[in-house]
Amino acid sequence: MIPVKALITGSSGFVAGHLADYLYRSNGEIYGLSWEGGGAGGKFKKVYVADVRDEHKIKEILNEIRPDYVYHLAGVSSVGRSWKNLRETLEVNMFGALSILAGVCELGLPCRVLIVGSAEEYGITGAHPVEEDHPLHPVSPYGLSKMAQELLARQYVSAYGVDAVLVRPFNHIGPGQSPDFVVSDFARQVARIEKGLQEPVLEVGNLDVIRDFTDVRDVVRAYAELMQHGKAGEVYNVCAGSGVSIRAVLDILISLSGREISVRIDERKLRPVENPVLVGSNEKICRAAGWRPQIAMAESLAGVLNHWRKNV
Repeated sequence: MIPVKALITGSSGFVAGHLADYLYRSNGEIYGLSWEGGGAGGKFKKVYVADVRDEHKIKEILNEIRPDYVYHLAGVSSVGRSWKNLRETLEVNMFGALSILAGVCELGLPCRVLIVGSAEEYGITGAHPVEEDHPLHPVSPYGLSKMAQELLARQYVSAYGVDAVLVRPFNHIGPGQSPDFVVSDFARQVARIEKGLQEPVLEVGNLDVIRDFTDVRDVVRAYAELMQHGKAGEVYNVCAGSGVSIRAVLDILISLSGREISVRIDERKLRPVENPVLVGSNEKICRAAGWRPQIAMAESLAGVLNHWRKNV
């Protein structure tokens, strides 16, 4: 069997590591791209170091690899960080995607590109669950950057025939996620409390919001399935299709610890605008790719907590 060549941008990131594991088990020949280098152990045949905004360098890398698939995961991925770094968020997410799409187009590569957007593109919807044809009204700089990236990709599909599939993943969780994200932040604090590195008080933001969480291992499986079965130019939600409050997530993590832990609001963790409920419909991806999430929330949360128990 001839290995399928796959390029994963953002190869040092949380999702990329899990995606590389999945593709490696499927006989993939995997290449990485990261501004800082690094990747998932020995899974990558080679990791290129470059700024994804550098169109000339990205074109050179694409021409050298000539991949069958490009999973474009690189970008600023934190909503909270986007409020503090608006320019960087817009530049990296929009112009990074431009580098990939333009390179594939100009080289005439017969490859398929996955453009990873975000459920944050929807903004405050009033509709639950949210389907892909719902109007986009992002309320964060991150959501705005992802909407711009998606519109750019659609233009490359319609105007130049680039074979790109678009996804809007909702919140995903799993071992190795940055503590910039709420579940990993909570789990890290619990692990620190267990080891006596922090007083038994958990610092939190808004606990009343409701989100749709999927385990990252299910997410990367969805990405791989859509590369096989998705339609060019179409966008697919990647989500569990059900919501849970951040308060409920916190309660589960505390119960997994068995410690007496109190909770305190940290004003620094509150955002200027917060979407109260964001829950998606996964009917479209289920029909197109036969995908459904398999890993339960309790298993995901236990995995995140155990990761931090080993790494604090």
